[in-house]
Amino acid sequence: MKYTADTKPGMADPYWYEWSVGQSYLVDMLNPDSHIKYVELQANVQLGLDDVVITYDDEKTRFIQVKHTRVDDTLNFGDLVSAQKSENDTLLHCSLLGELARSWNIEKDKYEDSEVYIYTNRKAGVKASAAGKGRKIKIKRPPLKYFWSELQEKAEQANSFSDLDFPKNEEAWKEWCEQLACIENDEDKLLFLKKLHIETDKESLEALADSIKHKLQAFFNITEEASDFMLGKLDHALREWTTSRRSNAKISKENVYSALSVAEETISYNHDLIPVSPFFSSRQELVSRLETDLLNSGAKILFLSGVPGTGKTNVISHLCSKKNSIIDIRYYAYEPIDPAKEYLPLDVSDRVKKEVFWNTLLSQTRELLAGHLYQYKVPVSNAFLTLEGKENEFLRIASEYASDRKRTFIIAIDGLDHAARAGVIEDTFLRTLPRPENLPDNVKILIAGQPKEDYSDYPDWLYTASDIVKEYIVPDIQPSDIDNLVEEKCKHFDASNRKIISNIICRYAGGNTLAAIFAVHEALNCQDPASFEEELKVRKLSGNIQEYYHTIWEDVKRKMQVPFVDYKMAGVFAFFNEPISARKLSMIFREEGISVSSWNNILKALRPLLMENNGLYTILHNDVRVYLSGIIGRDQNHVKEVYSGLADYYISQDEKSIGYYRDVIRFLISANRFSEFASVYTPEYIINAYVNGVDLSELTSISNELIHNVINADELDWDNLRSLSLGYLTIESF
Repeated sequence: MKYTADTKPGMADPYWYEWSVGQSYLVDMLNPDSHIKYVELQANVQLGLDDVVITYDDEKTRFIQVKHTRVDDTLNFGDLVSAQKSENDTLLHCSLLGELARSWNIEKDKYEDSEVYIYTNRKAGVKASAAGKGRKIKIKRPPLKYFWSELQEKAEQANSFSDLDFPKNEEAWKEWCEQLACIENDEDKLLFLKKLHIETDKESLEALADSIKHKLQAFFNITEEASDFMLGKLDHALREWTTSRRSNAKISKENVYSALSVAEETISYNHDLIPVSPFFSSRQELVSRLETDLLNSGAKILFLSGVPGTGKTNVISHLCSKKNSIIDIRYYAYEPIDPAKEYLPLDVSDRVKKEVFWNTLLSQTRELLAGHLYQYKVPVSNAFLTLEGKENEFLRIASEYASDRKRTFIIAIDGLDHAARAGVIEDTFLRTLPRPENLPDNVKILIAGQPKEDYSDYPDWLYTASDIVKEYIVPDIQPSDIDNLVEEKCKHFDASNRKIISNIICRYAGGNTLAAIFAVHEALNCQDPASFEEELKVRKLSGNIQEYYHTIWEDVKRKMQVPFVDYKMAGVFAFFNEPISARKLSMIFREEGISVSSWNNILKALRPLLMENNGLYTILHNDVRVYLSGIIGRDQNHVKEVYSGLADYYISQDEKSIGYYRDVIRFLISANRFSEFASVYTPEYIINAYVNGVDLSELTSISNELIHNVINADELDWDNLRSLSLGYLTIESF
C-alpha cells in the first residue's frame, strides 16, 4: 500500500484526537452547569472503556471509546461486529462491539449508572455490505446509520431483550447478538443497548482544537490569541495526565485550573525576607499590639511609621515569619542591602510600579490558594485583566477566603517611602492602594514607611484623621536593646567595658536606632571606651543621624583635595549597584589620577557608612544611599557625568558582571547617550545576560524601554530598530 502524508502509520493524530476529546470535557467541567465531577484519560478500567471517562456530580459515568481517521472514512456495521486482535492477547479475537459489551459487563456494578459512547469523526455508513471472505454463508449487513437508528428506537420501547426483532436483517441481527454473548442475562443485554451511544461525523482534529479554544474564550473572556496559549497549557498538562508520572488518573477542576494558571512573566522579587538578628525586645510589645489590632480593632489600615533605620522592615518581617503568622500576603517595595550579594538592590526599582505590585499580589494569591484556584475563581493569568480588574479580583478573593476561614485577611506592605521617592508618582502603586472605606470588612492592610510628614505623595487618606486608619510609631531603641546589640557584636571588649560602651551609646544615640547601630560599628574599631567616646564626639554622632553622615563625608572631602570628585564619588555609591573596591574607583575615575592606595584610604575613612569584606565595600544601610543621592542630585550635570563614567567603566571591562547586563543600558540612557545603545544591545548581550541570571522578564523590560525611546524619537533610526528586532527575537527564542 502506498501511504500519503495523511495516512502514514505511526502519526500521532489518533492519540491527539482522543486527548482532545478529553480536553473538551475538561473545559466543559469548569462550567458548573456541566455537573462534571472529574475526567479521566486512559482510565484504569477495562479496555474499550478507558479512552475518556467522565464522572458527574450524581456519580453517573460516561465511558467514551474514541475512533479517529485521518482520511474521509465511514463507520459501518462490519466495523462494530468484525473480530479484531485484542491489544492484550494476540490469540484472542474480539470485535469492537464485543469488547465494549465485555468491558461494560465487568464494570457496570462498580458505578451508579454507566453509559458507553463511541465517538468518531467518521460518518455513519449508509450503504449495505456483505460479510468478508472466508464465510460459508454470506451475511448481508445493513447500513449502520439506519440500522442503529432503528435499534435505538426499538430498544427504548422494549421491555425485554426478546422483544427486539429485525425481520429484514435477521442474519445481521444474529451476528450483532453474538457480540453480546459475554453478557449472561438478557436483561443486562437490553440495558447495555440502551446505554450504548454511537456519535459519528464528529469534528476533525483541527476543528476540535478550535472548539476547545472557543470554549476557553467564552469561559475566561479572553482573546483568540490568549485561548491558543491556554490550549498549549492544556497540551503540556497531558505529559502528566496521560503518562505514568501521574499520581491520580482523576483530573479535577482544580487540576485544570492549576494547569491553566500562568507563571507570570514579571521580574521576580524576593518578598520572603527574614528578620535580622537581634530582634529588639522593645519591639515585641509593638508586634503584639499590631497583631491584636489587625485581628480585632475597627481600623481597616494600620500605618507603621518610623524614621530611617528604626526597624520597620524588621517588625514586618518578624510578623510575617512567625509560626502561624496572621499575615497572608506581604509585599516589600524595596529590598534591604545585603553585602554578601554580587548585585545590590536599588533604592527605587520596578518594585514600586503599580503593575508589578498588583501582579505580585495576584501571583502570591495563586500560590496561597494552590489546590483551591477553581473554588475561588482565581484568574489563571494576570494578563487577562486590567489594572482595576486585578485590584477588584484580588479583594474579592481575599474577602471570600477570609469568610470561609472565619478570620481577617491581612496584607502587609513595606516601603511606602521608596515608592514616594520614585519621581513619577502616577506610575507607582501608591495611587492604587485601596481606600480604607472601600476595603471589604474582613480585609485589612498593614503598611510601613517613613513618617508621612516627610512625604507629600503618600495616599491622601493617610493625612486625614479617621477611625479606620490607625498610625503606630516604632519606639526609640531602649537601653536593654543596646545592651543586647553590644553583647552580640562587641565581643572584643570584656563584660565591664561592654556595659560602659552600652551606656555611651545610650547617651549619644538619643533613642535613634540607626545611630545606635552605627555607634556599635564605630566601637568595633576602638580599643577602649575612652577612644570610642572620643570618636563619637569627633564624628558628631547623635539622634540627628544626618549630621553624623555630613561630618564623615566632609572629613573625607578634605582628605581628597580634588575638586568635584566628592560629587562623583557620591554618585557612584548612589547609582552603582555592585560592591565598590579601590581598584574599581581608580578605573572609574582614571582621569583624576588618584592612586589605588589613596582610594583605599578614602574607603576606609568612610567606615562605618561602608562595610568592608575582603577589600569590597558596601553601604551599610539604604539611608546612606539616600543621603548620597541627595548630594549628587543637586546638580544634574554631575548626575549625567557620573552615569556616563559608570557606562564607560562597564563597557571597558573585558569580563562582564551581572551589573553590566542589568545597568549598562540604563546608564547610557541616563547619561543622554541613548544613541549608543545598539553597540551594547545585541543578541550576544541577551544570551549572556540570560546565562548570568537576568530574568527574561527583566530583559523584556529593558527592551520595552528601548523601543519606547526609538519610536518616540524625532527621526526613526532603522539601525536601532533592527538591533531591537534581533533582541526581541533572541528573547522569544528562549
